[in-house]
Amino acid sequence: MPEKNMGTRTITVSDITKKRTESGNDYLIVKSNGDVFYVWDKALFGLLKPGKKLKVEILEGKYPRIISAEEVQEEKADLDGREERMIRMSALRDATILLSGVNGMIYEERVRQVKRLADQFELWIKEGVWYEKEKGKSEGEREAGSEAG
Repeated sequence: MPEKNMGTRTITVSDITKKRTESGNDYLIVKSNGDVFYVWDKALFGLLKPGKKLKVEILEGKYPRIISAEEVQEEKADLDGREERMIRMSALRDATILLSGVNGMIYEERVRQVKRLADQFELWIKEGVWYEKEKGKSEGEREAGSEAG
């Protein structure tokens, strides 16, 4: 069956299998949301990793081929000033409530601790991580780090 046409779409790679033809040529079988694609261009092999979101050009047919790919950068939702202030106020309020039961702390130290804890709450709300050093790590890596420490 001849190839039909080319199309561009965005995929998230779920699985990759490297194969070799009888003549010794390597190729990849890429799975994404139940779809299967084939990649013969070795220059693309490095881009194709499980979990990556890619914009790909596909040559449709019986064996759909990915003929070009580029990584799609996840865009973080831009928060407007009002949302930023609401998050900050919520983080400060929750930190203040949490530390209000701590006795024996001098005022200046309590203010520092409230700010530190509010910064952590804010980071958690915006980034889904508790400490700045955890940014960019997967949830599994963060959990493994917390169990080790």
